[in-house]
Amino acid sequence: MTEDKYAWQEETYDLWKQNGYRGVLHATVSAGKTIAGCKVINKYLDTFGKDSEIWVLAPTHEILDQWAREPLLKGKNITFSTYLTAVSKIMRRYLEDKYDVPDMLILDECHTSMAPVAGKILNFGIPHILGLSATPNGSERALGGIIQEVGWGSSNISPVTIEYTFFKPTKEEMESYTRKTQRIEKYKEDHPYSNMYNDQRLSFMYLQRRDYVYKMKSRIPIALDILKKNLGRKMMVF
Repeated sequence: MTEDKYAWQEETYDLWKQNGYRGVLHATVSAGKTIAGCKVINKYLDTFGKDSEIWVLAPTHEILDQWAREPLLKGKNITFSTYLTAVSKIMRRYLEDKYDVPDMLILDECHTSMAPVAGKILNFGIPHILGLSATPNGSERALGGIIQEVGWGSSNISPVTIEYTFFKPTKEEMESYTRKTQRIEKYKEDHPYSNMYNDQRLSFMYLQRRDYVYKMKSRIPIALDILKKNLGRKMMVF
C-alpha cells in the first residue's frame, strides 16, 4: 500500500526531463517532496555524471538540515544553501572573475523565488531547475510550469486528525501588530505601484509582520496544550 502511494516519486524525474529539465512539483504538505527531489538528484547524477554540481536551496536552515540528513543523498557532493546565500555566492564568484553556476538547482519552497532578492537566483542562466512547493503562487511561470500534481490522497498514508485552533493576542501584541500594519499601509499609499514582489523594502515589512505573529507569546500555551493532549503521536504543527 505504501509503495503504491509513493509511486509518483519515481515519475518526477521523467516528467521533469520531458519538460526540458525545468518545472515545478506541486505537492501537498507531507506528500514526500524531499524524497522525490532526492530521487531526481540521483537519477540526474547517473545521467549527467557524478561531477555535476548540484545545489539544494531552501528559505531556512531548518529545511536544509532535513535535506542534509536524507540517506538517499549520503556520500553525494551536494551544496545546501539558503536562497540569499546562494545569490551572494554566485555574485562573489563573478566579482572574483570565477563566474560559474551549478548545473542543477533544487528550489525547495520555490515560491520563495518570488521575493525580489531570492528571485535573482533565476537570473544567472542555470540550465536545470526543479521547484518544489505546496503553494507555488505563480513561481511556476518562471520555472517552466507545473510538471506534476500530488494531492492529499498521496500524502495521508494513515488517518489523521486535524485541529484548527485560534488564539487571542494580548493587548500589547495587538497594538504592535496594528502599528506594523499601519506602516505597511502608509508605505503603500506613498508607493502606489509597489507590491511585495517588486519592492524589497515592502516585502521585508510584510515578512517582519509575519515573523512577529509567529513569535507572539500568546500562541505558545495553545500549542503546548495540543502537544500535551497528543503525547506519543506523530504531529505536525503549522
